[in-house]
Amino acid sequence: MKNLLYSFIKSLSFLTILLLCTLLISCSASKKENYKSTRNSFYSKGKDIQWLPNHIIKHIHDGDTFTDESNNVYRLFSVDTPEITTFTFNHKNESTVGLEHYWAQKATDFVKRVIQNKKVTIINKTHDVYHRLVSAVFYKDGEGNVKNLAMELIRRGLARIAFISKTNKMFNVDSGFFDYMQFLQEQARSNRVGLFKYDSANFWNIFPKSNVGI
Repeated sequence: MKNLLYSFIKSLSFLTILLLCTLLISCSASKKENYKSTRNSFYSKGKDIQWLPNHIIKHIHDGDTFTDESNNVYRLFSVDTPEITTFTFNHKNESTVGLEHYWAQKATDFVKRVIQNKKVTIINKTHDVYHRLVSAVFYKDGEGNVKNLAMELIRRGLARIAFISKTNKMFNVDSGFFDYMQFLQEQARSNRVGLFKYDSANFWNIFPKSNVGI
């Protein structure tokens, strides 16, 4: 009788441990799935945006700067792409070189492909020191899905997160948006996608200036 009782208790303990392990794995998978199921139309206020195209992008300066049909100049919100040109000490606008220029061109080519001469939804946030409209930009891909341009640049390893924060009032955004952007960047870094495949020395050759995202 004692042996039967011991066996029963032992089997219950095993089942309890198995159930706990299953729950832990399920919770972990659920957390990842929440990231995967977050739509790319996710906006910095923590909500999805409505697809209400309000501009046509006519000119792409580089991966994070472009002009619309009314000659408004936009600076893409929440990310920074490598510079395709730079001002020299003689105040001349010259082409960048090496890895910086290579990845700047990659980012520029991608942005041209997805938004140039196409309708986009733009949500303006503020002006920067160069009087550009700092804005979130959304476009539709070939399958009709609404995409957040900044997220797609991060996902493809063509940009880094910049000028957003959960604590700095000047750059404050919704914590869900911030965490998801961080997740996308860490995922790109872990998978060594695009410019995130380089070591720290080469990474800073791609972004040689001190305009680090906060």
